Amino acid sequence: MVVTRSGEKLAGMVVDGIVRQQEIVIKSIGERLKGTPGIAGATEVGDGEIVLVIDVASLIEAYGGKARQVRASANV
Repeated sequence: MVVTRSGEKLAGMVVDGIVRQQEIVIKSIGERLKGTPGIAGATEVGDGEIVLVIDVASLIEAYGGKARQVRASANV
């Protein structure tokens, strides 16, 4: 699990693993994936491999409160 923050909000994300940490330049992904929630753009790593970059803030905003609502309704 990776714990991340957006402003005052914390969120945990389940991941398969962390390969490495590095500074990147996020590039636009154009019109095709522009409306995809949770995707900030893409970057090139290593030997030309392209990876998508997660927009943590938008994920927390869109889904952060829903987990609490599900837990609350399960405890009723």
